[in-house]
Amino acid sequence: MDKKNKYSLEEEKRILLIGGSGFIGVNIIIKFIEYKIGKILNIDKKPSPLGIKTEYIDLKMPLYPNIRNFKPQYIIYLANVYDDDISTANYTREINVKSLEKLYQDLIDYTEIKKFIYLSDYKVYFDNIPFTEKSEVKKRGVYLSTKLEAEEISLQYLESYFLPIVILRLSDIYGLYSENQHNFLSRSIQSAVQKKEIYIENNNIYDYLYTSDLVQSLILLLDSPYTGILNIGSGKGYSNIDIVSIINEFIPSAIKTGNFQQQSFINNVTLAKNLLSWNPHTNIKTGIKNTIDYFKTIS
Repeated sequence: MDKKNKYSLEEEKRILLIGGSGFIGVNIIIKFIEYKIGKILNIDKKPSPLGIKTEYIDLKMPLYPNIRNFKPQYIIYLANVYDDDISTANYTREINVKSLEKLYQDLIDYTEIKKFIYLSDYKVYFDNIPFTEKSEVKKRGVYLSTKLEAEEISLQYLESYFLPIVILRLSDIYGLYSENQHNFLSRSIQSAVQKKEIYIENNNIYDYLYTSDLVQSLILLLDSPYTGILNIGSGKGYSNIDIVSIINEFIPSAIKTGNFQQQSFINNVTLAKNLLSWNPHTNIKTGIKNTIDYFKTIS
């Protein structure tokens, strides 16, 4: 089957990635090019490792001139500072909240946008698992507080100005190019490949989604009329001990344990599956094996 027809795309798309030089952005670019989704422009303060056209811009600067020149139909907002340090909270809020709000202001009179996808985090939930889109959320810590503030602003522009915004509350994403990721799975694989001890600080349960499954959901979402909040994840939970056990099947590793208090973070992705006719296809063992193989190539 032709990869372009696989997703029933009606036209070549003009897609703007903001903050697309990081882990998730690189995986998006790889698959969008592979499936010939459309023309891509990446805006970031650092270059894309894939050589995709990137305009190097500090997000505190106006973005509208770039939007006017490229005329994107789709914007995927990946720019993000993952930092809970109170001493740098103003900078974190400037990037995670204020830069997004400035962009929304610029888009009020821009009529060519068909979809604006903002990537948020499922850890904003504060309720019983699995989390649905209606589960309780709570501001806690600098990072998650800024993510929720950005979500609130996004919903305001959706409701007041009818901007076609989708807020994706992502589970923990892992896969290729994840050497700078903060989640337990990616850090543990990196430790194992480097023959370092894996430290299990707690036995939290997380929902992990492989990068290619995330990208497939994004491709399908581009042509969906849906706006609002949408959970994306595997819908399955794996404890830290589960993850280390799977890693040990491929690379036997020394392990150090801390306390075994447990929190659980699992997305209910029924809405996404029904809306997009989408299902994650990469099982956890295959995804971990692929990620280990990638880390071996860069170690």
